Formats: sequence, C-alpha cells, structure tokens
Amino acid sequence: MSDTNNNNASTLNSYINQATGLAQRAMGSVTGNPSTQSEGEATHTQGKAEHAASHETAKMGPVAADPQTGAAAKDNSNRTQGTWDQTVGSAKESIGNLLGNENLRREGQEQNASGKAQEAKGQLQDWGEGASDRAKGALGSVGAAIKGDRSEEEKWRDVHDEGKVDSAIMYRNEKACGRAIQNSGLDRSEVFFTTKIPPGSMGYESTKRAVESSLREAEVDYFDLILIHAPYGGKKDRLGSWQALVEAQAAGKTRSIGVSNYGIHHLDELEEYIEGDEGRGKINVGQYELHPWLDRSEIVQWLKKRDIVVEAYSPLAHGTRLNEPVLKTLGEKHGKSPAQVMIRWSLQKGFVPLPKSVTPARIQENADVFDFELSEEDMQALNTGEYSPTDWDPCVENLMTSGSSVIRHPGTTKSNVELINSLRANFQAAQQLAAVASDGSQSQSRTEPAERYKAWTSMQDDTLYIPAIDFSQHGLAEERGQYDITVKLFFLPGIPVSRRCAHTRQAIDLVLKELHVDSIDLLIVSFPGILFDAEDDSEEEVSSEEGSEEPDDFDSIIQSWRTLEGLHEKGMIAQLGVAEFGSDRLARFLPHTRVKPSVDQINLKDCCVVPKSLILYAKQENIQLLTHNDCNDILPVGTTRELLGPGEKGAGILASAPDADDGIKGDVEPQWVVKYTAVVKDRGVVENKGYFALADVGTCVKTCS
Repeated sequence: MSDTNNNNASTLNSYINQATGLAQRAMGSVTGNPSTQSEGEATHTQGKAEHAASHETAKMGPVAADPQTGAAAKDNSNRTQGTWDQTVGSAKESIGNLLGNENLRREGQEQNASGKAQEAKGQLQDWGEGASDRAKGALGSVGAAIKGDRSEEEKWRDVHDEGKVDSAIMYRNEKACGRAIQNSGLDRSEVFFTTKIPPGSMGYESTKRAVESSLREAEVDYFDLILIHAPYGGKKDRLGSWQALVEAQAAGKTRSIGVSNYGIHHLDELEEYIEGDEGRGKINVGQYELHPWLDRSEIVQWLKKRDIVVEAYSPLAHGTRLNEPVLKTLGEKHGKSPAQVMIRWSLQKGFVPLPKSVTPARIQENADVFDFELSEEDMQALNTGEYSPTDWDPCVENLMTSGSSVIRHPGTTKSNVELINSLRANFQAAQQLAAVASDGSQSQSRTEPAERYKAWTSMQDDTLYIPAIDFSQHGLAEERGQYDITVKLFFLPGIPVSRRCAHTRQAIDLVLKELHVDSIDLLIVSFPGILFDAEDDSEEEVSSEEGSEEPDDFDSIIQSWRTLEGLHEKGMIAQLGVAEFGSDRLARFLPHTRVKPSVDQINLKDCCVVPKSLILYAKQENIQLLTHNDCNDILPVGTTRELLGPGEKGAGILASAPDADDGIKGDVEPQWVVKYTAVVKDRGVVENKGYFALADVGTCVKTCS
C-alpha cells in the first residue's frame, strides 16, 4: 500500500508543478514579466517529467475537475487523506504566493497542516490550471466557438489557449478543435478536450459508435471528458449510453465521463443503476447552464453532495443580463465589469465557469477575477430566484431537431400561454413608448378614443400591425449559412381551407422579412383537429395499401400540402414537416405527396413513449420524429377578443360595444399563427425567436401581431 501512496503523491505533485508552472507562465505573459514566465516554464516542464515518471509504475485512474474550482483531481480510493490534503494545500500556498493572494496562501498552509480530507478535496485547478485557463482564454471559451474553418483555428492559436476545449458532435467542431490542438504546438496533456454524445446517438451501440467517430473526427487518442448531452431516448437508452461511456473510460478513450442537462429524476435513475448489481462507473462532471438568473439550486446540491464537479456553461447568460442594475452596482463597488461579477459569482458558488470569447481583451478581462471577492450580501443580492434559461432545458422544454442541429424552444410555458403573454407584453410596451413619445397622458387625452391605438400601430397594405413593426431593425447577426431556421405554421380551426394557400405565403413572407433571409430550413405545419394518441397508434405493421377509411379532412390536407410543395420547389423551404401524424395517417398520406415530409412532430403529452409502430415506420420512410408541447388551438377566438378588446387586459383595438366609438367596430376572427426560431448551428444557441399571428377584425381590417 505504501508503493501506491507514494505513486499517488508523485502523481499529485506532478499536477501541482504543472499547474503552478502554467499559472506562472500565464501570469508572466499577461504582466510582461519574462522572469516569471521562464520560471513557470521550468516548473511546468518539471511537473510533466514527474507526471510521466509516476505513470511508469501505476496507471492513473479517472481525472475530474474539482467542484469548488474545476481543479484536476485524482479519483483513487487508496489515496490517504493526509497525502491528499498536504499536496493540495501546497498547491494553494504556491499559487497564493504567485497571485499575491494572502488569504489563499494562508489557507493552503492551514490545509497542509490540518489533514482534513473533505476541506482539502479539489482546491487545485481553479487557482492552478484555472489561472492559466482564464489568462489564456480557456475554460471552453474559444474551443466551442470553432466553426471548422481556418480563420477560427487562427483565432484559437492567436490567444494561445492552454486550457479547455469544449466541443460536441452537434456543434460540428470536433475536427477543427483536433486540428487546432495539433497545430498549436502544445503537448496534448496541456489541453482539456471535452466532447458530448448528442440526442441522436443515445443507446449502448449508438454511443459506442459515436465515441469512435468522435475520436476519428478529432484525430486524437482520447478525450479528457465525454458528456451525455441531454437525457433523451428513454431509460433504456440513457443507461445504455452510460454503460458505453464507462467502457470507453476503462479502455482509456476518455479520462472522465459525465452528464449534461439531466434533471433530478434522471440523476436518481443513473445513481440507482450505478449502485445496482450491473451498474458501474462514477459521474465525474455535471454540466448545466448556470448564472444568477438560473442557479438550479436543487440540482447543484445533488451534485455537490456526491462530490461531482459542476461545470457552468453560458455563465454570462449570453450577455443578455449584463445591463442588469444589480450587476452594474456590484461592478462599481468592486471596480469590475458586470461580466467579471458574474464569473466571480460562479466561482464562489463552486462552479467551473465556461465563458466564451474569441476577443483577447475580453479573455483577459474574464481572467481578472482573482483580486476581489463578493461579500455575503453581494451574493444574496444576486440570489434572484428566477428560472430564465438562455439556452435550453430539455427536462421542461420541447426539443426539435433539424438534421444534426438542435432547435431549442426556450421557456417553461406551453406555446399558447407563451404566445398570449408575449403579445400582451408587446402591446403594453408599445403603448407605454407611444405615451412617452407624445409627452404623456395629457397629449393622449386629447386624442379621439377611436384613434389612440394608431399611435403605436401601423397600417401597411390594408393590414394593421399591432404593434407597429420596423422590419429594417431586425435580422440575424451572422451570415445566413450559420443558422438553422425552423418555422411552425398553425392552421386554426374553423378557417376555410381555401384560405390556406394565401395564409401560408403571408406567414412565410413575414418570417423572411423579419429575419432578412430568402429561405427557411424547415417548415412544420399543424393541421386543425389532428391530435396524436399513442394508444391509438396500431402496433401492427402498417402498409400504404391497407389502412382504414380516410378521415374527412384528408383531401384538405393534401390540398394544403400542394401549396407547401410549391414553396419547396421554389427554394423558399428546404424541408417540410407535419405534426401529430401517427403511422396509419402517414401511410395514407405519403403516396399522395411529391415532396415527402422529412419530419413528424409529436406531442407526447404526459411523457408517454413513442409507439414502436411509428418509430419503425418513420425509420423505414426516413422521417425524423420530433417532440413538442404546442397547443393545437393556439389562439382561440375568445382569447384574441380579450387581447384586442377594451379593459385592463386589452389593447383597446376593438370597440367596447357595437355602437361605441372607442375602437374598431365588429368582431375578431384569428386566421393563423406562425412560430419561428433561428439557431446558430455550431453552438445550438437561439438567436432570434418569435411569433406572428393574423386575425380579421371588424368588417375588412386585418391585424397582424
């Protein structure tokens, strides 16, 4: 046992020297001190030699980042508590001296002497490798932005990234990341390379193939960490994927394994399996979107209780919160930027933050977070209690996939609630802006009641836009080719089929105009009155020759599909899709199509499983099955009337009574709703998402919201 402990100590000391050397070299580079840089290089080289020597006598087991700082931590049950504490304490003391952090240095001394294993575990990387990571633009900041072209590799090399590379099959950047590592001149051991198993590769065999494919794509011998990207596929496939990762870890194809975006019930399920008779492995890392507006306290507590590293992706919430007053106030208090306050919050929460940037100045700014500390009051001020994802949460949201890219549907509410709340909020905001622009309520009071809505709406081509919209102010930030654009068109109940051709063109034209593009990647159409019921989907083999009597709406569906095929043939829509089609309906439908649907979107309601018959038939016809939680009757007449009518909840568009002069006279009839989502392909991030809805108001005025 003494030989094992000696080897563990040697291995740990090698990590300390490598970490300390990296930190010294990074700080020397940042501060322009050649002496510090040279000393760091020497210490780092010594650590690499010690690391190689320690591996001659014992093969190192899984390596995980520490839950407090993201430190490289050896997971070995034979290591004694005293050895671990002394080595980590020494690292703290060394890096505390290096960074001029007296508190850290003193803490390291005390820990080195105390021998308390729980206090000591994992305080290494964030103050060691982490200092280099941030100073050199790591923590996944640059790697995840690699898109696969030479210019992105140049950016990666230009900032001398010496830390982590976060890739994924879905990001389509593994090959570029691998090339960048090879061309960087860095030793492979200096880069922490992460990849992820996508939803489409869940299951034992699929995950095994995905691991091998990723190794070939990246041209590396191993990954430092492989994560299951999301908890899709059902229990059997989730556990099968985990088994495949455990085997990959045992075979040396990855050093660490973990999960991403798992809910508590998924974590409990996996833990029960691991602790069972057939289960193996250990969850090394849990990766989630984490920031003050999404702290996931329950999940974080679950992970920390089990000493699992918590990685925080999107710790800056994609910049959407940088103008929050609380961040500006705390930034002014500490002389830091809002982004630095958010990163510091993440560190003090014990997360490993993964900020993303390819701008050297911002990379260095992200690194400059070690010379201040948020007080208990500061941290409490950032305890917002909100649940506001800027990426996705597959445990509560619907997932739509287009090819290998993932389209997120942000928000926890169903589409009808989301749509109504969004419309009402937009109406109110536009009314408030109009009141300010016209110098407040006095000016408004002089306007005739029937004319007041005109201050914040606009009339174009016999269509009233509510609120007014300036199409010149919208669009996408990057080139069109960087996006997957998915549109879902809802044909509403009670509207004549003869209008659908015009409605389809109206809806698509508005989305194209809004995003400043000339085509969309996927259009999914939702026909009224069609509801998928898994229990009614036959388990018997389906044939297009057999099948029951066609439903009453079948001819109208085919007629509407002809319009969509025409738009596809004109190049306006790359792929077409349907919603709520079971295997029987698909079998009857497909023989009548010129352009076969590439997607069938199913509402699984209470998380029921997709019937085997539908899975097999969709696979046979090469149709991708997607899930959603949209409502079929997304904009009822009564709700629309309340939105546009008088009163506190209304926009004041409709008159309060047939003979009143305080708005447009007549009733309202919703015609269609369209939802659009533009996702950056290589990052899986929603950049632009919204709704348009059309309704006939009064006798001749159409309204578009």
